[in-house]
Amino acid sequence: MKLKFYVLLLISLSFLQVSAQDPITIGGACSTTEALGSYVYNGIVNGKNSYRLTITSGEAACNDFTTEATCGAATIAVDYDITWSGSRWEWTYVETSLYCQWFAPAGLCIPGFRLSNPNPKSKKAITLFATSSEDTTLPPCNGWVAESGGCVPVITGCEALSVIQNTFSNDIKLYPNPTNGSITINFGNKNESLTVRLISIIGQVIWTKNFQNSSSLQFEIVQPTGFYFVEITGENEEKALFKVLKE
Repeated sequence: MKLKFYVLLLISLSFLQVSAQDPITIGGACSTTEALGSYVYNGIVNGKNSYRLTITSGEAACNDFTTEATCGAATIAVDYDITWSGSRWEWTYVETSLYCQWFAPAGLCIPGFRLSNPNPKSKKAITLFATSSEDTTLPPCNGWVAESGGCVPVITGCEALSVIQNTFSNDIKLYPNPTNGSITINFGNKNESLTVRLISIIGQVIWTKNFQNSSSLQFEIVQPTGFYFVEITGENEEKALFKVLKE
């Protein structure tokens, strides 16, 4: 019966869940219309997915200069980023100066450096458009607060990856998700007795662990990459169920 439950649950959720690296789409109110559109996965930042919309790539522009005389001109890369700072989600405009230099042996214009700034990539300006303090696995769909950029995003493709069910009296945070293997679960208060089960995507129980007097738990998923369920049962039969992706 439990196997049938998890298989049916997976099928029903497949239409609602998103892959960890699927793009998200940002709409909403913003006078800077170029900031609206499809943002692609840009790696893990502070334990959570980040997303980027690239408007211009200054690094590629160096190749557009074909003579030594024109190669010295500075070019600009413009990106819009959605990242987790460690305490909040941030939607930012990032303008990066990229300097080009002439590589005479090959007759090419390549990304270079200046003596006053050895780093060829130097952030020139960052504008904070909006923030959200919601501690979600993926950027929250709405509820953002406008900052200096004056924009409030409405995001699609941001459906939660993790929480499927929670009958505990308080919110439970599981992170990072996606994970490389290490998992932390915060309950917000101490629980006298907890049972945690790791379950395969087809409903097979991989292991069961018991925890006493815990307000947070840490464990490792050492199994191969893929989706798993983490089921938590409290002393009064409260239950929480998470869907976790190990990358």
